[in-house]
Amino acid sequence: MADMENEKYKVLLVEDDTNFGQVLKNYLELNDFVVELARDGILGLAAFRREKFDILVLDVMMPNMDGTQLCRKIKSNIKTSHIHVILLTAKSDITSKMEGYETGADSYLTKPFLPQHLIQVIKNLLNTRQHIKAYYTSTQENRQEPLGIHPRDKQFIANAIALIEKNIDDDGFNVETLGNELGLSRTHLFRKFKSLTGTAPNDFIRQIRLKRAAQLLKERQYTISEIAYMVGFKIPANFSTSFKAYYGVTPKKFMEKE
Repeated sequence: MADMENEKYKVLLVEDDTNFGQVLKNYLELNDFVVELARDGILGLAAFRREKFDILVLDVMMPNMDGTQLCRKIKSNIKTSHIHVILLTAKSDITSKMEGYETGADSYLTKPFLPQHLIQVIKNLLNTRQHIKAYYTSTQENRQEPLGIHPRDKQFIANAIALIEKNIDDDGFNVETLGNELGLSRTHLFRKFKSLTGTAPNDFIRQIRLKRAAQLLKERQYTISEIAYMVGFKIPANFSTSFKAYYGVTPKKFMEKE
């Protein structure tokens, strides 16, 4: 899992107040974020399409395209819905906040606020994402699902797992197949999986195969070679190597331990 202290996250800040936007940009950069500042929603959308960002901080009230419209465009697209969005607004009423959250925004800050508050909100979102990654990569079963998984992201991962399990014995089921089924190119699939689970799609497919293998080993109804074929490994030796790399023990030792 990446160390937040050592990794530089990229932030797209879209704010039409030139002075306030520059203050936030400077403060974020002092806290080791890489920041691009755009002056309105149209320019922000162009920057978003041009670069890869981890966090979007959008002012709600802007000319040409406001922050709520931009947030809706990003969160309604399966290719980008996993990217964190924080909305900034001078409106403090519940209706405005509900409208923001309905677009899929991850957090909402009411002006005026201290720059330190924005930093803390960003760090909280990134910490939550790290816990989610740890949940999906863990070898432990029956772990409590962490809070903060966006419903769209949760459904995306559930769909991916269902597709892998449906084709669990097909050694030809790979990243291209998964991407085609989910409607994403290889590049977008890689970005989304790395952001949501911390693993590349091919590693995620392998993990689901190995978790199913662990269940079958516990049942003790099949030989190790049979289980290897049942979870999509053509060569049992490769299965044993992958299993040990993930679980820390060979399939035989795992079966004996269970």
